[in-house]
This record gives sequence, C-alpha cells and structure tokens, in this order.
Amino acid sequence: MTERPITLDADFDSGSLDVANCRVDGDTIYLAGRDNYNTGSWKWLHFTADHVKGRTLTFQIDNNFDTEPKRLDHLQMVYCQDGETWQYFDVNEHDPQAKTFRFGNRTPFTTDRVTIAYGFPYPVSRTIEHTQRIRQSPFVSPTASSNDQLILGESPGGIDDLGRNIQSNPLFAYQITDPDEQGPKKNIVLMSGVHPNETLANHTLEA
Repeated sequence: MTERPITLDADFDSGSLDVANCRVDGDTIYLAGRDNYNTGSWKWLHFTADHVKGRTLTFQIDNNFDTEPKRLDHLQMVYCQDGETWQYFDVNEHDPQAKTFRFGNRTPFTTDRVTIAYGFPYPVSRTIEHTQRIRQSPFVSPTASSNDQLILGESPGGIDDLGRNIQSNPLFAYQITDPDEQGPKKNIVLMSGVHPNETLANHTLEA
C-alpha cells in the first residue's frame, strides 16, 4: 500500500508555520519557522501534520530562534494525537555547529493527524471561553473601562507576514473582588497575552 504524502497546515487559531517553505523528505520534515516581527527568525510553532500514522518522523528546523539560538538548548517540543493530551517529544536536540534543532519520537505515531507546538498552546478561543465562564461568578465584574461582556477593546487585526488576513480579537479586562467587603483593599494588576506566543503566561493567569 502506498503511503499518502504528509501534509502540513497552520491556518487555524494560534497556528504558526511557513508551510510554503517546508519540505518533506522521506521520514524527515524540514520546517520553516517565522516571526511576524523579526524577519529571518522564528519563535512560535504550532501546526498539524496529516497522514503520519505508523510513521516514525524527525522534524528539523534552523536554529535562528528569535535571535537567541541558545534558548533551544533545553527546549522540548510537544505534540497531541487525541485533540486533548499534550506530550513531550522523546528526542529534542539542538546542534549549534549545524545550526539546527531536531525533534521526534522513537516510536511511530498512532493517529493519522498530529498537532505539534513549541509549547502548550493557549488559543484565542480558550481565552474567550474562560472569560465567559468566570463572568458568571459573583466575584467578577467589569473594570471602569470594560463593558458587561468584560471587553475592553479589540486588537487591530490586519495582514501578517504570510499574507493572511488576521481578524481583530477581543481584549478583556475585569476585576475580581468580594463586593460585600467594604473595608480597605489592595489593588493587584495581573496581565497576560501581551505576547500571545508566550503561552505559559496565559496558562499561569488562568490557574
């Protein structure tokens, strides 16, 4: 039976990959990263690979990581096969001499589609769902500048470096406080999502 060709896609919420400049050569996939603000380097990777079931693949990308290749020394890329559970790849190797970063598993994938990312993703849809959920709490209310949907404004949207039309997204702001407590209160400001490819901050804020 002839194997179907592996296809890559990053045209989805928080997806990021220069698919047009990627290349599949046997069981090695050469990736082309990108950074909307730093031409020639990459930062956030998030994409799907289809037709991979039963294949043990190696992924390779240049080490021009956001102008600091040494950050790749301890990087562990992650993947998801069931749409929910994220795992670290078995092998993650930065080779400064070859100027490459290679990653993969020692065993074949068990599903036909796998989602791969630089870190645990936190898409815009999760921000929206989380905000809608906590809005029901009696301890959550709008700030002086946000509306009853906790929306402060919108991101500008526009055209990214790959020519894709990026829609504007809501910017949320809200306060968490006990409305029945009338005594003195300390104000603490927490913020995340300023750099949306640094998803650890979003996970931390949610927690």
